[in-house]
Amino acid sequence: MKASHKSFPLKDGQCIVYPDRLEIEISGLKGNFIRWINRRKLTSVGFWYVMAGLGFFIATVFSAVIDNWFLAFFFLVFVALCVIASWRNRQASLRTQIPRKMIEGIDYKEAIQGESRARFDIYFKPQTHIRIRRLNLPGRHQQGSQVANAAFWILKEEGLISKD
Repeated sequence: MKASHKSFPLKDGQCIVYPDRLEIEISGLKGNFIRWINRRKLTSVGFWYVMAGLGFFIATVFSAVIDNWFLAFFFLVFVALCVIASWRNRQASLRTQIPRKMIEGIDYKEAIQGESRARFDIYFKPQTHIRIRRLNLPGRHQQGSQVANAAFWILKEEGLISKD
């Protein structure tokens, strides 16, 4: 079982490009949580925002029951933020393995110094709707521009990025 692959580091793990799939490995506690999510097929980011919103809504109700209206309003603001976040991230996914046949395209977004990291947005279609998996590349303290350039050329050589 020998498979040739290429890899490049991410902000908190690495992306391995196999001939048949892309695999994202994340280390640490975040990686354990994402592996747990993938085993249970709960890879939609919006689902987790809805769950957090439900928790904040329950906290709002309990705060209103004990007549602590400041705390009830405070939690209600978080409910609203969770609803907005779940709507904005309704297409986002936490998948760790994406077969190549599902990939519709990959966009590369360059880093804006002092504002954002370089990243890849992988558009894939598991069933009927297109989903997005965002891969954040390392920042400038970890030689981010060199890593971003190398990652771009790895994906271009593999034929996953078509434009320059």
